[in-house]
Amino acid sequence: MTMLQNVRHIFKSAFKFSGRASRWEFWSFVWFVLAVSFVLTIVNAFFFGPETTSNFSVTQNLSSGEVTQAVSTRHEYNSGWFGTIFGCIVLLPLVSLSWRRIQDNNRPGWIVLIPTAMIFGMSFVTSRAVATVEVDPSLRAQAPDLPATIQIPALPTDPYLTLGLIFAVLIPFAYVMRFFFRPTPHGPNKYGPNPHEVPS
Repeated sequence: MTMLQNVRHIFKSAFKFSGRASRWEFWSFVWFVLAVSFVLTIVNAFFFGPETTSNFSVTQNLSSGEVTQAVSTRHEYNSGWFGTIFGCIVLLPLVSLSWRRIQDNNRPGWIVLIPTAMIFGMSFVTSRAVATVEVDPSLRAQAPDLPATIQIPALPTDPYLTLGLIFAVLIPFAYVMRFFFRPTPHGPNKYGPNPHEVPS
């Protein structure tokens, strides 16, 4: 099966969460998604140019407690609406493919959702703790659209707690990622036959 044949097969199997997917089947589709995203970035840059945004940042020195504010202008090339539409198209096929890739390693496919659940959980927790910062008047002169006050996430000041939160996301992510790199085990498992031993 060629790469394009594999891509067509994965789109046709977008709603299929049973069975198994080989390592090549998974990574060839990932490379296809990356390649198309790169092309869409070039197309979007050609037609619309870079996206210009003004960013307001607040940094705090954990040892001294000193708070620094800054406004910066950022020029960024991205895939824009082309990439958003493409992302919506490939989301379900990529999720079902990842699900089958995990099952190829004789593990339940739902564990592919663990890193996503952890990220949403951490985002919810951090969004509960916010701090109100009064914007420096000199910065408002540079960027008139800035409000007088702004709410930012109040990150924990304990560095060990911060590291704990980071590892709480990274460890599940690393656990799931290792299954994507593993070769297909020989023979059938409880999720189906070896994908290399059955017709595509």
